[in-house]
Amino acid sequence: MQRMKQLACTAVYWPGIDSQIMDLCRTCPTCAEHQGNPPKAPVHPWMLPEKPWSRVHIDHAVNFMGHNWLVLIDAYSKYPIIHQTTSTSSKATIQLLEEDFAHFGFPHTIVSDNATSFSSDEFQSWYQEH
Repeated sequence: MQRMKQLACTAVYWPGIDSQIMDLCRTCPTCAEHQGNPPKAPVHPWMLPEKPWSRVHIDHAVNFMGHNWLVLIDAYSKYPIIHQTTSTSSKATIQLLEEDFAHFGFPHTIVSDNATSFSSDEFQSWYQEH
């Protein structure tokens, strides 16, 4: 509504324009239908991998219950691996991932939210080496 008032004031003016615009917005069926309903982002579901540990989703839970955590989820089995960590740096993250990958094998795909620790040159070059 505020944007509509600002736009109208750039082109026209008459006494009571603000209240008339507010009345128009309150009685407009199209405005009422879309009020508070922003368009939803399309959902892109992931395909289920064919075998365990082929795709792993990772993220940091920062300051959750007073601690930082590295969370890994195997996309096939939904098996979680959670590490308490004092740092979310790329170096600390790589050290924890190497422990898990030594046990389970290196996944074909790692999915993250592109946080700095996952998108850094250090992390990317480590991933490419493996």
